[in-house]
Amino acid sequence: MTWKNFFRKIDKYKYLIALLIFLILIIFLDNNNLIKLRKYKKELNQAKEQNEYYKHKIVEDSLEMQRLKKDKEQLEIYARKTYCRFTGLYWVIFSKLWASNVFSTIAQW
Repeated sequence: MTWKNFFRKIDKYKYLIALLIFLILIIFLDNNNLIKLRKYKKELNQAKEQNEYYKHKIVEDSLEMQRLKKDKEQLEIYARKTYCRFTGLYWVIFSKLWASNVFSTIAQW
């Protein structure tokens, strides 16, 4: 088989060969190949899901904060559930300090 015969056979399939080379470049070898593009889309979708989760969580927490600011009994219940330390005398001291706004002055200091 000579080179002329080889190039004649290739000449019949030149468009198919060009298409295959193009696909290989696009899928595997390019900096913005399809594999990386799929990975980036997956990461973007995960970030969007996290964004929605945190937006929902912010709304829930802000509603809970408003409820706790309005109702001192709910604040006490929340503190007992969350911290489980405020019992007896400690709770009395904490509530008196809370009422006298000591914590807000410490936070501003």
